[in-house]
Amino acid sequence: MPAKKEPVVTIQKSFYLFYGEDTFRSREKAVMWRKEFEKKFGDLNTHVFDGAKMTFNNFESAVQTYPFLADKKLVLIENFLENGKKDEQDKVVKMLPKVEDFCFVVFSETSKPDARTVLYKTLTKLGKTEEFKSLTPQETQKWIGERFAKLGVQIGMREASYLAETIGSDLWQLHNEIQKLVLFAHGKPVTVAMIDQITSANITSTIFKLTDALGAKNLPQTLENFSNLLESGEEIMGVFYRLVGHFRTMAQVRAAVDQGLNKAAIAKELKAHPFFVEKLILQSRNFGMNELREVYQNFFEIDKGIKTGKIRISTNDVSELKRVVEVMLVKLSGVRK
Repeated sequence: MPAKKEPVVTIQKSFYLFYGEDTFRSREKAVMWRKEFEKKFGDLNTHVFDGAKMTFNNFESAVQTYPFLADKKLVLIENFLENGKKDEQDKVVKMLPKVEDFCFVVFSETSKPDARTVLYKTLTKLGKTEEFKSLTPQETQKWIGERFAKLGVQIGMREASYLAETIGSDLWQLHNEIQKLVLFAHGKPVTVAMIDQITSANITSTIFKLTDALGAKNLPQTLENFSNLLESGEEIMGVFYRLVGHFRTMAQVRAAVDQGLNKAAIAKELKAHPFFVEKLILQSRNFGMNELREVYQNFFEIDKGIKTGKIRISTNDVSELKRVVEVMLVKLSGVRK
């Protein structure tokens, strides 16, 4: 009778890999680890390396040196899988199984690592990985509420949703706006009026507002949002081509919806954030495909006029392009001038 094979046991080391398209939460997790270790074990037991510059000798020295007057130490390495040299990565791979148990090693990446590399496979086998995916609109709203709660300020679901729609899903920008709102609120619950008064709505959110107004055939609101884009310091040419891109993507989304694709499939196909796609799906319902073709034809004629010199623009005078775009918006709003 053949001898019974013993099961293969994989020893879990204290290795962690944080990565994902949501760079804010991924970065925040790594920073939190560093702060907690320094608080508990002192900054002499925390080593932070830039992955692009780290060598195997740096790594070997850090993981083999015993903690100073403590039980544990942390080695935090940023973007080594993405920017580290191949030969240095290969040496680190061989060293990983030999790392002592007193050492916690955290690899923090701002992009998704190549799963085919030996380093990635070794880390996932010996340690733990955590992917930070972009938040859905509902998750973003919940995240906003939790951030305010941690800072001791109340915000309702309606206001949190409004803040997300105004700023977008970029957690870096949302974090900055939340900090400003907390200071402005002085402990009072956040209101929509506060958000309008304090936050710096980005160009994308303003373009969404303009498009919403255009779809609702609300000419005054459409022109007000167009004016807001120009007054924000954005150049007219930049505004025009951002509008072109927005309606092009909306037409693609509308065509995909008509084909029966769901939000996730559309987001994957367009390589766009689900939050962005969901808003475009809602907007596209206000436009039929014929209307979107008409919008795009208007954009094409203006673009042709710019390139042929029919529409005269210069560094000091963009009034003609501004007038032409305003006339187009009036026409598309179903109102004759």
